[in-house]
Amino acid sequence: MRASGIAIGGLAFMAVGLALAVLLAGRGLDYFFLERARLRLEPVFDRVFREANAALPQAGTPRLVIFGDSRAVQLRLDAPKGWQRVERAISGETTAQMRYRIAQDVVGLAPRAVVLFAGINDLVAAAALPGQAHAGLDATVANLTDFVRQARAAGIEVVLLTIVRPAAVRLIRWPIWPAGVAELVAAANVRLRALAGPGVTVIDADAMLSGGAAVLPARFATDEVHLSDEANAALRRAILAALPAD
Repeated sequence: MRASGIAIGGLAFMAVGLALAVLLAGRGLDYFFLERARLRLEPVFDRVFREANAALPQAGTPRLVIFGDSRAVQLRLDAPKGWQRVERAISGETTAQMRYRIAQDVVGLAPRAVVLFAGINDLVAAAALPGQAHAGLDATVANLTDFVRQARAAGIEVVLLTIVRPAAVRLIRWPIWPAGVAELVAAANVRLRALAGPGVTVIDADAMLSGGAAVLPARFATDEVHLSDEANAALRRAILAALPAD
């Protein structure tokens, strides 16, 4: 009986220890995620393409710039025949960070058109930071609106993709994934769709892929925010159809 009691006590002690370890790990991950969210609002990559920009030919074929975050990188969009493709997207970046490089990485390159695909990182960060959700939403829309304004002022045709909502959150990310990201995405997209006009084509990537579902269907996702090959193929077709014809 005594041995049995010791065994039960040992198991209880282990259970408490495990629960405490999970709690502390969760808090550590939460702290890491919050710090990462804060860093995403600071400029970090404003000079990464400086040498590549200087090496581009000054005149010649029409130029297509792809500008945004990892979703733009993963598009793997080829320029139309006779165009020059210039990728100026950086994985993990927010529109808050892109503000510091749009002048040299888009406007200064004098492209015929620019594809803008960004915003999800801002909204995840905004949802994670206490009290920053609505301010982050407003800032994200304001940044994308300003990108469109700067491009149009320079005579650049704009193809803007709406922000695609997250997929279902994996179990491993439950402790740190912020609530309310999908709602921020929906609110941002209402305002982004309104930017369509002369020289500005808005592709509703979110509606195209989600079909109105609460989360992005699994077939179109590789994790919470990154898109599958099937999703990117559909977006490429829509983008190429929207580019101006020369």
